[in-house]
Amino acid sequence: MMHILMGLRRHSAKAALVLLFSIPLLESLMPAAPGTAENRQMAPAPALPHNWRDALAWPASADRWTNDHLGLRSLMIATNNWLRYTVFQQFPTRQLLQGSHGRLFLSAYNPADAAYSGIQSICGDSADTALTSMLVTEFTTFGATMQAQRMDARLLVAPSAPVIYQDDLPPWLQARCAATATPIQRALTVAPLQSEQYTARILYPLEQLRAARAGHAVIPATWFHWAGDGPRLAAELSMARFWPGQPASHELASTTQTLPSDLDNLAPGLTLASTVKLVDFAASGIEECRGPVCYPEMPDLIAKLWGVNRYHNPAAPLPRLVLISDSFGLQAAPWFARYYRDVLQVATNDLPRLTPAEVARLKTLLFQQQTPQHVLFLYHDGTVQGGGRISGDLKLLFPTQLASN
Repeated sequence: MMHILMGLRRHSAKAALVLLFSIPLLESLMPAAPGTAENRQMAPAPALPHNWRDALAWPASADRWTNDHLGLRSLMIATNNWLRYTVFQQFPTRQLLQGSHGRLFLSAYNPADAAYSGIQSICGDSADTALTSMLVTEFTTFGATMQAQRMDARLLVAPSAPVIYQDDLPPWLQARCAATATPIQRALTVAPLQSEQYTARILYPLEQLRAARAGHAVIPATWFHWAGDGPRLAAELSMARFWPGQPASHELASTTQTLPSDLDNLAPGLTLASTVKLVDFAASGIEECRGPVCYPEMPDLIAKLWGVNRYHNPAAPLPRLVLISDSFGLQAAPWFARYYRDVLQVATNDLPRLTPAEVARLKTLLFQQQTPQHVLFLYHDGTVQGGGRISGDLKLLFPTQLASN
């Protein structure tokens, strides 16, 4: 008995290690909820080998599956990310960049994109004449399409953090972003876009929002999207430029909350919070509605689309605004409820999922109304400079018109 006890003491550390490393394996054998917080396809379980080639490839397949499905994997990743950021100020992805004054930048839109491309592309290259030409084509396509449709629509381009807060970038990026006009600024100075048809219908309020930084949080410090004062100011600037002299209801009530970053999904385990101003819908007398339930006219169609909302303010003086947008429109739409009794906001990110018949139904709801309304398209500068988003959305919404141009 004594020999057994002594043997257990000698091997207790080994046994503890074996037990410790067995916990993730045992946890991986338990039933798990479907889905993952990671924005990628997880490795499938390796198939049984049927020949020598399969047998030689099997260890690598098993290794990939183990890496993706080992028990407690999410907890270990989150802990590792927290330690790296806390100790070394390192993010687990090159898509995030820490700037000055607590400012966080999205430095690449996708993992495969070149480092800092999400910043440098916004600042632009003054010698990139192809980019300027592309932007001019996008803007003139918008103008020509709206004219052909007899639609008096407007276009708001939202500036993003790299050009609003360029002085919070690392020095070498700061110098690049402060040196020249942005690609959109350069495009808007090209002769075709200097006519009244475009100057009164396209707004890129970069200088106004830069000036507003002194007293307002245009974009929360850890966010990619604007929120609070940024879209509120943009709504005010849009009304002054596009529909001057229009009345407004009482100023909307707001509430301030501490919210996690909209970039948290890129760094599991880190909580990168910001103070964010939000519309207080109840105090403002606004009915807020999000998702397919907001559109009883066609809930089956709306269910296919991400980012579709609706706001109703019975005290507002103007009848209706239709806001067609990318993801930046979601934060802007509520602030337009100060001016319009009904604000319909539809993001076009999933528009390609609709059939031509469904697009026709959507157009009837949005554009073919007997009552007066205003129509506003809204995209952020990164979306526009990526190329083809404006013309691509217009081609889906008005295919016959663009095909004839």
